Amino acid sequence: MKSHKDYRTAVSLCVDSVMNDSRCRSVMLYGSIARDEVRPGRSDVLDAVVVLDDAALQSLLLYKRLLTKLTLACQSISSLGLPFHPFHYYRRTEILTAHPALFLPTWKLEGFSKVAAGEDLRIAIQTTSASIVVARTEWYSFRRYLLSLAALCIRPTLRAFERKIIIDAMVKSQKKLPLLVCLACDRWVEQSESHHELERMFPTFDLTPLQFFCPSELQQFNDRDVQESFMKLLDCVEELDCAVIGTGVYEDFFNVPSHW
Repeated sequence: MKSHKDYRTAVSLCVDSVMNDSRCRSVMLYGSIARDEVRPGRSDVLDAVVVLDDAALQSLLLYKRLLTKLTLACQSISSLGLPFHPFHYYRRTEILTAHPALFLPTWKLEGFSKVAAGEDLRIAIQTTSASIVVARTEWYSFRRYLLSLAALCIRPTLRAFERKIIIDAMVKSQKKLPLLVCLACDRWVEQSESHHELERMFPTFDLTPLQFFCPSELQQFNDRDVQESFMKLLDCVEELDCAVIGTGVYEDFFNVPSHW
């Protein structure tokens, strides 16, 4: 049974592994750990950004050594057996001038991130107009990805890898889709608030296909239930797409939110 202590251990492993290198300037956290909303065994680890000195990536030899250190840190964290993905890393100049707009609300809105060690750069983080366009159009590419899987839902039986593809797509959708719709509509909210924002924007919509299932729960579904659940998700996606078009948000995709 995993516990909150395991997540604190993961943060400590990350900080201890990278901050003893002078080229590492900061470790900043986001996601459920930063919000103190960890669900042991279900929440991801490690939602973090390691900020490097600008000179750290200017020499191929130094970069290889640093990358080895970061890889070893990830291996130590993943050995804890928690739902794991590697942390991000950026040069200091990158995060201050071209931070991905998709993550901007997480860092610029109060209460969604924290500094685990080193410099607090959050107030100075900026993005670019190009990155804003990428964030706001990600909804359309994600929708096409989901639609490309529709053919799997009419198969009389599913092979193991096809079943996994559908389940993975559902899990990604439940986590990403509300945020992507909000950004397409120029609503720059943090991911943890995007589902509620979607409910406020479209109060008459049935958003139950976006309710949260962890992969282990979906694995208990039989093939027919998996296919039917995915088709309901696609119906929801198409309804949301019509709603996004109806908002008339296409006029200025390069618009930078004034509060940034």
